[in-house]
Amino acid sequence: MSATSSLIHYTGTAKAVESILQSGFLLVPNKRHLINALVGEALFSDREPQEFGMVSFTQLPINRAATHRERFGAYGIAVSWDWALRCGAQRVIYVDERGPIAEAFAWLFRLAKQELDVTTAGRPDRMTLENKAFASLATSTMWSRLLNLYEYMEPERNSPQVEWRIVNEIPHYYQRFASREALVADLVQSAKKLRGFTTIPVTPDDVVALICPRRDRRAFRDVIPKEFANVPVITYRSTDSISKLARARDRALLACRARERVVRTPAMPPAGTIFLSHDANGAFYLPEVDEIKGARLFQDELMVATRVLLQYRSVLGTSCDLVVPLRTAVAMIHMVNLIWERSGLHPLYPLPPLARLRDLLVGEMRIGTSRPKYSG
Repeated sequence: MSATSSLIHYTGTAKAVESILQSGFLLVPNKRHLINALVGEALFSDREPQEFGMVSFTQLPINRAATHRERFGAYGIAVSWDWALRCGAQRVIYVDERGPIAEAFAWLFRLAKQELDVTTAGRPDRMTLENKAFASLATSTMWSRLLNLYEYMEPERNSPQVEWRIVNEIPHYYQRFASREALVADLVQSAKKLRGFTTIPVTPDDVVALICPRRDRRAFRDVIPKEFANVPVITYRSTDSISKLARARDRALLACRARERVVRTPAMPPAGTIFLSHDANGAFYLPEVDEIKGARLFQDELMVATRVLLQYRSVLGTSCDLVVPLRTAVAMIHMVNLIWERSGLHPLYPLPPLARLRDLLVGEMRIGTSRPKYSG
């Protein structure tokens, strides 16, 4: 099997290749930056689901990986397909942030999140949200399965990487560091103590070839561990005309697919907004309405949390947001229509001014109370 048909992991230095051959491929946590767009809310900030570490490989042939090497490093380790598949390597799923496929994935993730909310009475903890094993224990099979799928997802703008990925099957929570370099350095130091938790070992039989720039061949050979001495070293020249042409093509492809995407999220309420959350225990004093600014529908797939946001300006100029369930909003419209008709203000059912009702109650109301009042 040739290196051109293998999976290749690129890294920045020859020393890094030496470390990988000695200790194994490091499983480093990487954010995929898709989950919040999929669930439709800013649910994850510091840590993403299943962020337990991974190692990535590209299927790009050596002569077409110039741009890839510019980003990830000039030195490569080509592994056999048998080893990769045995270790659980899977082709990455590239997902755009808009379009029918993105909408289908978003529908699935939001449906699963609603199922999770139902099974946890609307209060899933962080472990259940982030860990597919805990989600499964919470009897949320759909959320658990989709977290497994999310481990192999990546934004479409990264599709030129043609990536295959091995993820850490063991839930390992990493320490947070100020920089990625500090995190990797800490993982390298702890790799010997946590072997099997943070690394995937590799043997000479698993490595098809080692890759380096032609000018570094001799120095590269000096750092290769003795047991890997018989592994062939493939070199490339980044200055020849073929490489320049390949690099220009790769850059054009990357520029085409890595263009900026606009992710549309629900707009934040204006500064100074009074937000009144739903409270089933009583009524609220609402600021008097001066002008309705707009209304917005937030629809969910199970129709259990569909709600309407009504934004208005009070007589004092303050922006106010009132969020109500969809059924409540429809009931409110119905009540206002009844008042319009019965008060004599409706143009189809007019009443003389002196005959119009000054005070009309539709349904039941408790005005100005924070908790229900009961009469004996």
